Amino acid sequence: MFRYDSKLMKFLGSCTDYLLLNIFYVIFSIPVFTSGAANTARYYTAMKAARGMDIYVWKDFTTAFFRNFKMATKVWLILFAVDFVLIYNWFLIFTNKEAVPNQLYIYALMGVCLLVILVQFVVFPFIARFDDTLFDTIKISMGIAFLNLFKLLVIIFIDVLPFLCAYKYIRWAYLIIPVGCSAALYLDSFFYANIFRKLEKQVNENQVQTKFREEIIIDDDGNVVETEKEDDKTHFGNVVKRTKEVSGKDIDELMEKEDE
Repeated sequence: MFRYDSKLMKFLGSCTDYLLLNIFYVIFSIPVFTSGAANTARYYTAMKAARGMDIYVWKDFTTAFFRNFKMATKVWLILFAVDFVLIYNWFLIFTNKEAVPNQLYIYALMGVCLLVILVQFVVFPFIARFDDTLFDTIKISMGIAFLNLFKLLVIIFIDVLPFLCAYKYIRWAYLIIPVGCSAALYLDSFFYANIFRKLEKQVNENQVQTKFREEIIIDDDGNVVETEKEDDKTHFGNVVKRTKEVSGKDIDELMEKEDE
């Protein structure tokens, strides 16, 4: 039972990994403007584990943090500015007692708020899995959010639930928040990994190249082509470019196929 390769020890190890990911996320988010990159790194590592791959929490987190820092920070700053404008509009509505707000305006504002919230829950996991232009990143994230609206609302509820429980049972908040957030991240990672797997399948159907992190490129015919630069990225037409990691076992199988 207590062997390192037993199911119990693997389960406890996974729990520790997700707990550490949330701790690293909080620490790396302390400068505030780095929150987007930290969130991206957290989802990158969690989704990697959800795909059944071995992870090294600190190494994978920091690598993803610096690799996606530029794009994630741009998106975060845009969303921060949009959030500020929306909050300011709600502030004016609730504080201006004399003017009667237009109902149509309120409904439109609610719709925009919902859209922004949905995008915020999708865009950073998307950046963690795909590389694309700033405009297309936000546009595709909107599309994913609308196509998976109900599932995404469930995910949002799961993410908020630990904080609601902590508020209700304030004496146990120090346990509820870390455990609940780790469980939420675990569920989130499987949800996003499944959603992006479908998107990757569509991308592969367009007969584009896949770049593997372990310095291997798979061409259209399934042949293995070595590359010298690990950080090279493959362009998926004008749509998306993707960096995909594979396990050592997968690499061995691909190399054997090439030898044949």
